[in-house]
Amino acid sequence: MSKIRVAMVGGGIGGFIGEIHRMAMRLDGRYELVAGALSSDPERAIQSGQELGIARPYSTWQELLEAEQGKVQCISIVTPNDSHAEIATAAIQSGFHVILDKPMTRTLDEAKALAEIATSESQMFAMTYTYTGYPMIREMKVRIANGEIGSVRNVSVSYRQGWLAESIENEGQKQALWRTNPEICGAGALGDIGSHAEQLARFVTSQSIQSDRGDVHTLVIGRRVDDHALVQMKMSGGVIGDLLVSQVSTGERNNVEIKVYGDKGALAWSHAEPDVLTGLEQDGKEHRYQCAVNRAPSGHPAGFVEAFANIYRDCADVLQGGEGVISEHEVHQRSIAKSGDPNMGRALIFLCLLASCTTPKQMVIFSKTEGFRHDSIRDGAAAITTIGQDLGYQVIHTETSSDVVDIDYDVIVFLSTTGDVLNETEQHYLQQFVENGGAFVGIHAATNCEYEFDWYIDELVGAKFDFHRQIKELDVDVIDEHHASTGHLPNPWTRTDEWYVYDRHPEDASILLEIEDGDGRRPIAWTKQINNGRSWYTGGGHTKESFYEPEFIEHIKGGIIWAGGD
Repeated sequence: MSKIRVAMVGGGIGGFIGEIHRMAMRLDGRYELVAGALSSDPERAIQSGQELGIARPYSTWQELLEAEQGKVQCISIVTPNDSHAEIATAAIQSGFHVILDKPMTRTLDEAKALAEIATSESQMFAMTYTYTGYPMIREMKVRIANGEIGSVRNVSVSYRQGWLAESIENEGQKQALWRTNPEICGAGALGDIGSHAEQLARFVTSQSIQSDRGDVHTLVIGRRVDDHALVQMKMSGGVIGDLLVSQVSTGERNNVEIKVYGDKGALAWSHAEPDVLTGLEQDGKEHRYQCAVNRAPSGHPAGFVEAFANIYRDCADVLQGGEGVISEHEVHQRSIAKSGDPNMGRALIFLCLLASCTTPKQMVIFSKTEGFRHDSIRDGAAAITTIGQDLGYQVIHTETSSDVVDIDYDVIVFLSTTGDVLNETEQHYLQQFVENGGAFVGIHAATNCEYEFDWYIDELVGAKFDFHRQIKELDVDVIDEHHASTGHLPNPWTRTDEWYVYDRHPEDASILLEIEDGDGRRPIAWTKQINNGRSWYTGGGHTKESFYEPEFIEHIKGGIIWAGGD
């Protein structure tokens, strides 16, 4: 039987997953890798192809798909998540079979569109969920289907890693850079390893996810995606599932575990001991089942590459044997779809899970005062809460300084804070939050606090309150007419407020608004870039009436949008 001719997109020299796919193809000798566009950089794509000895290297995947029609049968796609949908769609529409590394796509809408295309064409579409390739996972599925543990009640799956316990993306680590960039990956730990975990839960139980609820966290300050999550799932057949994923479990390497509990017993599998399946009877008696199905004799463990190769073997069965049905003693649940396959919808389920369980971004409004207290705080907090909710934030208003450390948030608003409102630990946390990519918004008296915290005054807000005159009407000059917080304003913008005089011109700031009166010309709103974070400040907001002015509300809204990076 002739080998299946394959072209690879992505997976160039220095990448991790591309070489795993190539090893998996070679293991059973049923594939021949003859072409590739191995990098998004054209020069590197050609160089990688030549170094790997690929007969026909291409500088772009578009060139590859056009030139290889009629020459190769299958495209293996191992690029970052943001290009999955575009490349897979183009490959299917060009008549190629497709093997796609997980997750399916970056967004739910992309997944739905790709699923519709995959099921409307006759070509094979497969995804490489590695852990379902392990022989003992497949045996677990068969034993459950045969009723050995009775009716399934609960499936519990966990996937813990520790490689992102620190913000190594800020040090330029290649894998961390794209896997923590939401524009590329779509989701963090949930999409990266959670997609494996949920697929394992469905695979071994043969049940689908009906609904879910999640508790999703970003534990490394400033990170833009989730890195730790807990999800509860209601599944078909009355099965309840629980799923834990984390990439910040310090010291963990790649700890995958799954346990399934029935009314007569239980089965458990761990990636740390992949050739063993553990069974439990009702009285606690334990049985250890050893792997007997492998390419090597019993006692030689089947590892990660072999599991990958089993999935490629499944695909080869489909491509070379028509239906590709595996004999009953050899378990399978392929992530393979052919035209009209009613199970194709299952490939979408975890993207639905991501969309439904990811918690909203969080914003904290902090208005603690140890000096003068503005009577506009209540009105300001109400207005900013509405703004935040309109922008999709879950908003928390607090005057407890420990919440600066204890609450997980994306944006923090200092609303007319006065005096020394933070202890040393809270000061350090705020600094780390902003420098690692967090968003700070300061309103009015945010420059009238933390005088002894040099970083706060010098770097974060850029100046401190000196004195003010009586409330009066002034013309405010719009300096930056294109900024999100000022682009809507008339120029000049005439309004009434209490106008601060500051001890300095804010250093390294981009000025948004200026005023001029008897105390001279000075900035009244500005922005600062602080390492990976952003700070936005406005001097308005002394009066209650400010927070009922549509133009001032839009001014604050634009500041939150800019600071939050939207």
